[in-house]
Amino acid sequence: MILFIVALVLRLVYLAQVRDSPFFDFPVVDGKTYADLARAMAVDGAWRGPAGPYWQPPLYPYFLGFLWTLSGGVDWVLPRLVQAVLGALSCVLVWRLGAREFSPGIGVVAGLGASLWAPFILFDGELLPTTLAVFLDLVALQALLSAGQRATPGRRNAWSLLAGVLLGLAALCVGNILAFVPLAIMWLYRDPRWQVTRWQAPLLLAGGVVLAIAPVTARNLLVADEFVLVSTNAGVNAFIGNNARYDETLRIQPGKDWLELVMRPRLEGGVLTASAQSGWFLGEAADFVRTQPWAWLRLLTRKAYHFVHGTEVGRNMDLYPEPGATPLLGALMWRHGLVMPLGMMMPFAVVGLLLGWRRTYFQGHGPRLLLWYLLVYAITVVAFFPAARYRLPVAPVLLLLAAVGGRELWRMRGSGAAQLALPLGVFCLVGLIVNVGGPDPSPVGVAQTEHRLGFVYQQKGMLANAARHYRLALGQDPSIREARYNLGAIYAEQGRYDRAATEFKRFVAGQPEDLQGRLALADAYLRAERPQEASGVYSALMAEEELAAAHESGRIAAGPVQVQGRLAAAQARAGNLQKATWAYEELLQLQPDSLQARLHLGRLLEARDRPERARAQYELVLREAPDHIDARHRLAYILFQEGRTEEAKLHLERVIALAPSAVDSRWLLASQLIVEHRAREALTQAQAILAIQPDHQGANWVSGHLNTILGDATTGAAHIDRLKQLHREQRQGEIEENLKQEMRDMLGSQ
Repeated sequence: MILFIVALVLRLVYLAQVRDSPFFDFPVVDGKTYADLARAMAVDGAWRGPAGPYWQPPLYPYFLGFLWTLSGGVDWVLPRLVQAVLGALSCVLVWRLGAREFSPGIGVVAGLGASLWAPFILFDGELLPTTLAVFLDLVALQALLSAGQRATPGRRNAWSLLAGVLLGLAALCVGNILAFVPLAIMWLYRDPRWQVTRWQAPLLLAGGVVLAIAPVTARNLLVADEFVLVSTNAGVNAFIGNNARYDETLRIQPGKDWLELVMRPRLEGGVLTASAQSGWFLGEAADFVRTQPWAWLRLLTRKAYHFVHGTEVGRNMDLYPEPGATPLLGALMWRHGLVMPLGMMMPFAVVGLLLGWRRTYFQGHGPRLLLWYLLVYAITVVAFFPAARYRLPVAPVLLLLAAVGGRELWRMRGSGAAQLALPLGVFCLVGLIVNVGGPDPSPVGVAQTEHRLGFVYQQKGMLANAARHYRLALGQDPSIREARYNLGAIYAEQGRYDRAATEFKRFVAGQPEDLQGRLALADAYLRAERPQEASGVYSALMAEEELAAAHESGRIAAGPVQVQGRLAAAQARAGNLQKATWAYEELLQLQPDSLQARLHLGRLLEARDRPERARAQYELVLREAPDHIDARHRLAYILFQEGRTEEAKLHLERVIALAPSAVDSRWLLASQLIVEHRAREALTQAQAILAIQPDHQGANWVSGHLNTILGDATTGAAHIDRLKQLHREQRQGEIEENLKQEMRDMLGSQ
């Protein structure tokens, strides 16, 4: 109980320290995948899972979904609290294993070591399957050892069945444990105490594994019509860990590079189903082993070294905390000289294995099972890639070995130099190997960590923080294209369009084939009032034959119609009226029912002194939408120019009836009424305008003069005074702006 409380308190302290981390309520990469699946289950009721076979072992998202169902929605604290309890229970299980198979003292030391083991504490606070997998592995080992110690066939068989179910559940969490199942079966079969019924327990163990996994296999078959034992990610993981460009593929992160990787079976091999794609990757990994055996052996040796080295390698970011960020973790996990904690523990573990073998610690059936578990699990991790979270399930056995090593060295403290030479020599040699040099703790580098921080802050709407971290990421690694694009998007959202255009231009320079990046660049140019440059980019996009297909597949946010519309708008803003006219005519060929395009085309034709063609466009708009106010107003204007005043006035009266606040139409009608010497009607329109827009200079002028003419000199004078005031304010504003510009020019020249 004391061990459980100590372990739990440490984990709760750590959770309190990371509560304010930006990643606490916004997990990334695998954590985000699990959280999204769990949210769909708990909130949307999507308990069947994704449409295809499971990509990753599914137990953990169901575990999260169940917890969030209990809490009534997404709760970022609850699963971490449950994992803290599971982590504390795992420490108790380590103690139980040690006390059961070695001695009570070894159990206590190993259990305390587990409670203080920084990677355990760290991953107990992450939304990843590591904690659940370690707990299930330890419970399965306990059940398996119980099966080996029971005196009656019935109890042995019951424990074997339970162990099989637990191993199957563990495999639904992290699949590596499946490699241990054949060894567990053989371990039960070779027990010399059960000669007559030796097959019963192994068969029940295998049956338990099948019982746990079969529902997932059946679900994959029913939903996707594919035979997938658990999930389909094994193939790509095998390829990542076994190819000639290991370092490069290991650094691939979610985004375009990852999509290109997972699309290779489809594009290069014509493979369509998920299971076949996994098989394609397995075949590529096998080809590397077969065709480049020496390169593979060198890589395997390097990965084995990384596996035993003290450095905790993060899969997607640096696991070592920033100074002061999490004091507890900082006190238990560091890389300064001694690489804590594995760099301290591994020499004791190797010495424990050496001396324990000589002292007959491992002569028993149970301790040998633990060694087989350690060996097989280590091989599966090295075969792929030895990141910290993948090697963590072997830490309990290493802690037990370290406790054995510490105990034996303590016993030998008074021995002669001859007896101490070998164990101390091994201790020092292993200490050098696991503490000197070693892998980069973050294969993706500091830049990707900054990139993730930027992404999280961007999703939370904290744009200034996001931009700062994106800039830090790009300062470390200018090639992170997602960071470059997102930084440009932030600048655009902030209205800093010139800076957005600069970032998008850099993005496009590195990825000229990225249509979305080119679209974003053109949009930034347009909003930055650089229409000529925008036109060039839009024109180049329209020349891309794959534009429509890219839009349909989601690779670009706009299709030919939208891009053509923006091209036309850019040409118009640039003053290229002829090109803008052609662009709108081409747009109408793509989308003949676009009333807005016809309206813009009409305005362009007016500007180019083509009133007849403009009128035809407005009439086409009104034929489709009789209440279109802008088209009716522009048509009235052209009719006035053509001398068809009565028709024009009818259109304006219709506009005013539809939209009484249409100031421009009222002013146009008032102007015509003045020409016709219909003062009172013109004054009525002017007064209506002033009720809507009191500072309308033209309406104030008309009201001033018409009121005076009609005998209301006081009202007329008031409007004239208001007009003079507006002129003074306008002039004052112009003077102030000129002075400000002169000051800016002076300051800029100093």
